[in-house]
Amino acid sequence: MAFRRVPLSFFFFLFLIASSQSLEFKKKHKIKGPIKTLVVIIMENRSFDHIYGWLKATRPDIDGLDGDESNRVVVTNPDSEVVKVSNDALFIDSDPGHSFQAIREQIFGSNDSTREPLMNGFAQQAESENLGMSRTVMSGLYII
Repeated sequence: MAFRRVPLSFFFFLFLIASSQSLEFKKKHKIKGPIKTLVVIIMENRSFDHIYGWLKATRPDIDGLDGDESNRVVVTNPDSEVVKVSNDALFIDSDPGHSFQAIREQIFGSNDSTREPLMNGFAQQAESENLGMSRTVMSGLYII
């Protein structure tokens, strides 16, 4: 599994480098000291959201979190517990599912990929992995 991630992460890294060359920033920062560049290698979308999801607070041009996002623990039950995103994650020891079925459930709320991709099944899929894991999966890190 890790072998298949390496080529994908490599191409993603190349894409980030190529796309960053065309970005225009309003304010150039002069960095004092020996470190001029910091590279963060992100292996999964979850990692990106966990680290950078809350950047929208200071960079409105980023399609990130605003704090109103949520998932129900049982997607098909309107009375099910609602788990809102939070910005209090410190360490993630558990991991949501990575199988095709788990990812379809996270994106579509079920294994039916003909549904609209509402991104509403993360809490539900996490609970099926480990009871209480929905809060962990819906948390991120506020690093601003």
